[in-house]
Amino acid sequence: MTETTWKAYWVESESDLEKALASYERVTDEKPLVVQISERAPEDLLKWVERTGLEVLASKWLQPHDVWLTHETKVKQVQLSLFA
Repeated sequence: MTETTWKAYWVESESDLEKALASYERVTDEKPLVVQISERAPEDLLKWVERTGLEVLASKWLQPHDVWLTHETKVKQVQLSLFA
């Protein structure tokens, strides 16, 4: 099974999201295709993310201001566990 590589960012404003997208592209040399956010994300964050045109996944495991990005097309959602 192939693992999906995600880059995580803390986003509190629309400019934070723009910086995260630019940072992701700068670090990976790829444009992000998928964004994963918390099911408890603030309404503003959800609106900003939807405007990006990226595929949006919701996760119950992420913090409300977490934004996880990947450019991979076959995505495995982020699974966090206390046990390795």
